[in-house]
Amino acid sequence: LAAYKQWREWADPKVCCDYGLSMAITSWNKEIERQMEEVVKPEYGINSFKFFLAYSGLFMVRDEEFFQGMLACSRLGALARVHAENGSVIEEKCKMLLSQGVTGPEGHTQSRPEEVCVFMNIRQWLTLDHHTLQVWRGLDWSLPI
Repeated sequence: LAAYKQWREWADPKVCCDYGLSMAITSWNKEIERQMEEVVKPEYGINSFKFFLAYSGLFMVRDEEFFQGMLACSRLGALARVHAENGSVIEEKCKMLLSQGVTGPEGHTQSRPEEVCVFMNIRQWLTLDHHTLQVWRGLDWSLPI
């Protein structure tokens, strides 16, 4: 709640249009769940929460935290937004690239193989339903991306 109040304090005097805020969930415990319940109330108006599956040690949540957060979003009627990368793979790729002397901006894309990014995005679709195989079979792969 302190972060919400701080951002409102920074933004309110400067804006001249309607705006909304979203909150990032960077760890999970009962207090965070309680705060989520509070900020979805009309006086706060938060209706989306972002989960990071990358940036280990900073924003990244573990799978079990992500799962609990998704359940809370569903129960609260909030939108769960996902930064769908594989933090563990990125961390390993970064170590490999650094050991090869890759330290420039090209290392960013090299540390995120396209196949891993595609898998992580598909994985997030599939975590929405416990009937994974049924969801997989039901996907319309002809839709443009």
